[in-house]
Amino acid sequence: MLPEVLRVVEDDELYVPKIGEYARHKYALLYGYARIFSTSMKATWRNRVYVDLFSAAGKGRIKQTGELVRTSALVALGVPDPFTKYIFCEQDSRLMEALRIRVETEHPKRDCALLLGDANELVDKILDELPRYGPDEGLLCFCFADPSRMSDLRFSTIAALASRKVDFLTLIPTGMEFNRFNRDYFESSSSVVEDFCGVPEWRSQFKDAEKAGVSPERFLVELFDSQMRTLGYEHGGADDAVAIRLPEKNLILYHLAFYSRHALARSFFKEAVKYSLPQQELF
Repeated sequence: MLPEVLRVVEDDELYVPKIGEYARHKYALLYGYARIFSTSMKATWRNRVYVDLFSAAGKGRIKQTGELVRTSALVALGVPDPFTKYIFCEQDSRLMEALRIRVETEHPKRDCALLLGDANELVDKILDELPRYGPDEGLLCFCFADPSRMSDLRFSTIAALASRKVDFLTLIPTGMEFNRFNRDYFESSSSVVEDFCGVPEWRSQFKDAEKAGVSPERFLVELFDSQMRTLGYEHGGADDAVAIRLPEKNLILYHLAFYSRHALARSFFKEAVKYSLPQQELF
């Protein structure tokens, strides 16, 4: 049975952006992992923090059907065993105001920090918002990085947050952007892919991968994956990345890649994938 937080909701007359039908799979996967994470870790970690780098308005309207559904921020707030703190970042003031009202209305008792601005410029504020803790009360975080465009997220932001104990679920815009629509990224004047993956020499690596028959989608996921491993993330990544597709054309839009430093978290993610619908092939 579909969890209540993932079901269609009534219009609250606040601002909502339009989203694609395929986003439902993304939010089901997010909910699945957040639920397992928050419930399994509550007895071990006193401080459990959810960080959303691109929170939007908390609800979205499905373009194809007109239905209203909760998006990442309200989905994460709706887990049975809530995180001890939530940190939401959003650059658009209109989206942030709608989210603020929804959070106050639906979850007035939750400890939430709403940060207005570019997530890449808010890293220090995010770190400052993390609870202080001592040797007997640790801190564990789960960060959802869901950029609308590759240029919205810099790898330096991920690296800064990774200085703490953080699991990441990251949208890698493989098909919808890297493979099809923005070949200008391959021009030497563009730094978008370099900034996203943190690899200045990616173009030469891409040429080698192309000669070896590696698809552009797999190349980008594996490039990002290689950088995450330099930060100590040994579990998840390219082997577990989930392809989100445009159903009517079966085209890959993007991949959701999970990263953790702990094997147990990878098993949590596999469980979340198992119960998120529809099931998808990786590439």
